[in-house]
Amino acid sequence: MSRHASGTAWLPDASPMRAAHFRIGGWDVMIHGNLVVGYDHQASDAGDAEVVSQNWLMAMAGHPLGGGMIEGRAMLSLEPLTLGDDGYPLLLQTGETVDGMPLVDRQHPHDLPLCQGSCRIPLAA
Repeated sequence: MSRHASGTAWLPDASPMRAAHFRIGGWDVMIHGNLVVGYDHQASDAGDAEVVSQNWLMAMAGHPLGGGMIEGRAMLSLEPLTLGDDGYPLLLQTGETVDGMPLVDRQHPHDLPLCQGSCRIPLAA
């Protein structure tokens, strides 16, 4: 599991995933996360300034099954609580919406559940 990144990405050896990797029974488990707290000051008439926190936690577990592997993933973020619905200041950011309303000069917060419950079982030939 050390080469797995988010979604369907594959991580090359030159960019190792900083995470806790361990085994529980026959399961390979990986847990990693990120927590950044800071003061974001976007200086301009269109900008804003506020304390922000970008954060997420991801857990993944895999176990051999038949000729393949069964795998479960969960990724969570508290950004809806730490950033609110309107996200954080980011000048020139456009194209995002929250509750159907466009965000201008702001980045949306991640959702509480970012991804969850994927599994893969390659079929034997």
